[in-house]
Amino acid sequence: MEWDLSKRMVWNGLLQTPLPKIEPKSSVTYTLPICFFSRGDFKFLYHCEDVNSRIMYFDTQPLVVEVVD
Repeated sequence: MEWDLSKRMVWNGLLQTPLPKIEPKSSVTYTLPICFFSRGDFKFLYHCEDVNSRIMYFDTQPLVVEVVD
């Protein structure tokens, strides 16, 4: 896993943000302003914390960048 992402991508702003309260069986979409410098296979690990119970939720999503225009 490559941890120095500054040569592969750049982002604008914070990668962490508080979301509004999410009601049961609903969802919230948050867009990350990211620009990739090269093609490749990436995997995003993300987590959420329930601020009331302090329970952490983790998941990953694959991302394939094929063309950079």
